[in-house]
Amino acid sequence: MKYNQITRRHFLQGIGGSLMALPILPSLLSREALAQSLQSPTKFLVLMNGSHGGTGENSDWYPSPVLNNLSSPLLTQTEIFSLGGENSTNHIVHHAFLRNLLSSHPGHEAGDVDRGQQRLSYILGSFLNPHLDKINFFRGIDGGMSYYGHSGGISWGNIWDRDENPLLRWPKMTDFLANSPNFYKNKNVISVPSVELSPFNLASVDKIYAALFDKYSATASPTELAKKERTKLLIDRVHEDYNRLLKGSFGLSRQISSEDKLKLEQHVALLDDVQNKYLNFINSCSDVLNPKVRLNFRTDTTAQSVLNAEKAWDISTDLLVSAFQCGATQLATLSGGIGGNYPGSYHQEVAHNGGNRDKEVVHNTNFRWMAQHMLGNVVKKLSERNAADGQSLMDHSLVVWTHECGYKTHQLNSLGLVTVGSLGGYFKTGLYIDYRDHNNFGFMRNPEDYRRPGIPIQRLWANIMQGMGIQRAEFERGGRPGYGDTTKNSYTKPSTAQKFHYAFPKRIINSLSDKMPIIT
Repeated sequence: MKYNQITRRHFLQGIGGSLMALPILPSLLSREALAQSLQSPTKFLVLMNGSHGGTGENSDWYPSPVLNNLSSPLLTQTEIFSLGGENSTNHIVHHAFLRNLLSSHPGHEAGDVDRGQQRLSYILGSFLNPHLDKINFFRGIDGGMSYYGHSGGISWGNIWDRDENPLLRWPKMTDFLANSPNFYKNKNVISVPSVELSPFNLASVDKIYAALFDKYSATASPTELAKKERTKLLIDRVHEDYNRLLKGSFGLSRQISSEDKLKLEQHVALLDDVQNKYLNFINSCSDVLNPKVRLNFRTDTTAQSVLNAEKAWDISTDLLVSAFQCGATQLATLSGGIGGNYPGSYHQEVAHNGGNRDKEVVHNTNFRWMAQHMLGNVVKKLSERNAADGQSLMDHSLVVWTHECGYKTHQLNSLGLVTVGSLGGYFKTGLYIDYRDHNNFGFMRNPEDYRRPGIPIQRLWANIMQGMGIQRAEFERGGRPGYGDTTKNSYTKPSTAQKFHYAFPKRIINSLSDKMPIIT
């Protein structure tokens, strides 16, 4: 099969080849290398974005047992700030174990999509139940500290990356880590410090594959490409090395442990499964998957496009997890899209119509699709593959899924936010945490408004940095705590000068690099 730069076969060839790299086998490491690996476990960070539009203040997103019931016996109350200060209030947060918050909702407008199984919510369906003990589900993480309208940076940590003041232009968290002298101890073994992956732009996935695994070069001559022609199936190309390592009579075959032999056998079985998956994909996909075309699932109304989106994510997460396991990178951002179909202007007719229940169901159905095929897919595969110390890659990882909005479009408090993983034990997991200060009326614009300020997302970002081994002195700027710009503490909408709420109190601002309550 010849390398063809313009067809989807190139994409599949590249992704399949990535899995040829063998996993790290501890029994074949030197004592020094093994000791270093176990003392300083590798950590992985995956940042995922949602799409524009709010989640709604209902059980589509939040667990119904505690949605509007702060007095529920399922909730524990913890004071994180006592009386006094600018607001003269004591800040009490509410939290519970996720496994205690499961419930069934077969009467939802979308039908009994979870087939009678309990779930956290309609969006966070039963497909996430196997991972509940690794999940943290937040309410009251506020998106930034001033109005910004649209910002993909709410997922990456670089909300104001175009500010005129260079001190306020923050890089993505993954880029910051990639350039930190204290994160990658040896960049010589890393193929790409930080991966930006979007399976809906298959051409970009091709380029990432080439950079990660150095199989193809964008500038290679036809002669060089001819030398790299692939003539064997995936399993055939790795089988010789596999046999020599696992079944030989001398050398490494006598050193390998029974645990690592099992790991190799599982890896080859995975190759066989992946190969069949890709071959079937090649034979069944329509031309909508041409890698030079950016797919738009909001205007393509065919059921096949959604199916292809699921397959594209499946392939892309195979690439990502293989890159993690084989040491090609430790950092990734995943940019997704909407997996459903909508024939009109999704942005104006759906995302900007949060008060219309019919449109809200359409929107949250798309969020459910992302929860299953983006978040759930990554988490499942990270949980199935092992790191050098025998723990799963998920045990060493943090996956963060952040929505651009809260309950309503352009409304920034209580963002839709879920994390999965403990970063090697840095975070406690399996928790629902409501960080809103119900004694602070700063967000209210009328007496009936139920919104309350919580904790700015800059504090969570600062905790992620510290969980990745970065000290405060490296990421803080100008003597200000937190990661990301914390100078714009006004929440005023520029076009109308409408003030959304009072500024966060100093006790909140001064604690933006402190450990997160409840989860650390």
